[in-house]
Amino acid sequence: MKTIFLLAALIAPGLSYGATLNAASVANNGAGGIFMDMTAAGSAITVTSFDLFFDGAPATATVEVYTRPGTYVGFDNSNAGWTLTQTVVANTAGTTTLAPLTLTSGITIGAGQTLAVYLHSTSFQHGIYYNGNFVAPPTTTWSNADLSLFSDTARTDDVAFSGNSFTPRTLAGNVNYSLGVAAIPEPGTVSMLGLGLAGLVWFRRRRA
Repeated sequence: MKTIFLLAALIAPGLSYGATLNAASVANNGAGGIFMDMTAAGSAITVTSFDLFFDGAPATATVEVYTRPGTYVGFDNSNAGWTLTQTVVANTAGTTTLAPLTLTSGITIGAGQTLAVYLHSTSFQHGIYYNGNFVAPPTTTWSNADLSLFSDTARTDDVAFSGNSFTPRTLAGNVNYSLGVAAIPEPGTVSMLGLGLAGLVWFRRRRA
């Protein structure tokens, strides 16, 4: 029985849980893209999705996801040093309702590390909506026990790094992430472990 439990432990993912960092709850300006710095606290995290507001009536929007080690501050005018990690389609819900943006591959941030993330919608009239204006400057720093976020710059237009830059502007919505995710075995390894586990169960039933 101990062997069965050992195999099951190898197949199962490591200790992890889903969590959310809430940024501004209302979007009142836009639209285009938003920059943010995310710093993991004592453990690595993997960002799995965002909840965002979008301009226009409900539709679909294509969002480019860029990352850069360290801060975005001073690096928001050019794609130099940035990596386009993925392009994701979101089903938008307008400027007052959050819409999920599920990443095709998670964004991992090491413990104590800062990573800049830039989300930009390339869909005309369906840009990302954000929070803040010159009359009512927004809160720009958000944090919990796992993650801190700084966001004070947005860009307009439907081309990343194009349009006009505005500050202070902050992310409106949520960052969803997992904490303490262990490496997942290759599919072939999982299959072999699963077959081994099934074989052990069958063998023990025959002996019973």
